[in-house]
Amino acid sequence: MPSIFENFNKQDVSDLIAEYPLARVQPLPDRNQTSSLLPLLAEFDAEGAVESLVGHMARTNPLVGELSTRPNVTTFFQGPQSYISPSWVRKPDWAPTWNYVHLTVGGQIKFDALTIDDALERLVKVQESGRQNPWNITKMGERYRGLAAMVIPFRISVDKIHGKFKLGQDESPEIFSDIIEHLPSDDMARWMRRFNNR
Repeated sequence: MPSIFENFNKQDVSDLIAEYPLARVQPLPDRNQTSSLLPLLAEFDAEGAVESLVGHMARTNPLVGELSTRPNVTTFFQGPQSYISPSWVRKPDWAPTWNYVHLTVGGQIKFDALTIDDALERLVKVQESGRQNPWNITKMGERYRGLAAMVIPFRISVDKIHGKFKLGQDESPEIFSDIIEHLPSDDMARWMRRFNNR
């Protein structure tokens, strides 16, 4: 049976990827201990579940050669995380702990499954959204084509998702309140409240 920390839904998954898109991409198995941090965007099926991840990497990245012949890949998304000090809580024998969120997403990668223009424009549009004067790739002019030729787009078809959302679900209301009051991270507090309805 999954633990209380492994109880999450498709909206939790999509929101985490949207807020923390920089993921570690790693071949499976990782024979050469090769991995890269890459920003990824989620694509969804008709029910709103993540069905694929879209990204790009440098053509010189060793992952290109490795994953072209062995396309099984695992991606790791790290969400908010925080050390929780016993000095924050009212229980004298309470022990320190660490709250965190992570997702492991497995699938098959396919290079050139979309155009590089599509991959880059999507990423820029998402990251620039909400800004007063959003930037777009047309502002690069002729330089864009030279840089775009140096990267390769890819799509990962997702076949499994595993995660852990350790966000104080096992704490009493009093201890939970103490932790929220002292947290240095607003993001962690927001995710803790989300999973505890408090």
